[in-house]
Amino acid sequence: MSAQPNVVASPMDQVVDQVAVLARKRERLGVMVTHLNRAIQELKTDALPEIRAAIAEATQAWNDTVALVQAHPELFAPPQPRTVEAHGIKVGVRQSPGYLQIADAARTVELIKRHKPDDVSHLVITTETPSKNSLALLTAAELKQLGVSVVPGSDVVVIKPADGDIDKLVRALIESGAEG
Repeated sequence: MSAQPNVVASPMDQVVDQVAVLARKRERLGVMVTHLNRAIQELKTDALPEIRAAIAEATQAWNDTVALVQAHPELFAPPQPRTVEAHGIKVGVRQSPGYLQIADAARTVELIKRHKPDDVSHLVITTETPSKNSLALLTAAELKQLGVSVVPGSDVVVIKPADGDIDKLVRALIESGAEG
């Protein structure tokens, strides 16, 4: 009896065989991921009502904290620190950013053209509106000359949890719940 000679597969046959292995492994992985996603979705669905209630409670506590800080600005006025950290949350007040106020845009454009003719291209937007970004770089005297006043910022309440991971998770759960 003669032995069958070893048949060596061509390189293309080897590639096709390996692709078959890859396809089986990917199919198995796909089934596992599908089961995982289904289980996660079931957990989200089960937990969402309780999470929504906790969000409502946390929102109320946040609003109560804002009201309490606003009711006692003296606690955060100099020489005291503007913010304090307690229980992993920073609370207090900070200066909100000021902004430029232009009462009469057309008049300000005229004044820019008169007093800053070399700078018109970057102080005036082509729609004949003063450029607040560029005007912000001018001195107070130059702004006054151009009819622009600087409105100072005001104190705003600061509440910033030290760990934002919970907030990210809650946002993701709410968004996925809104979609479903």
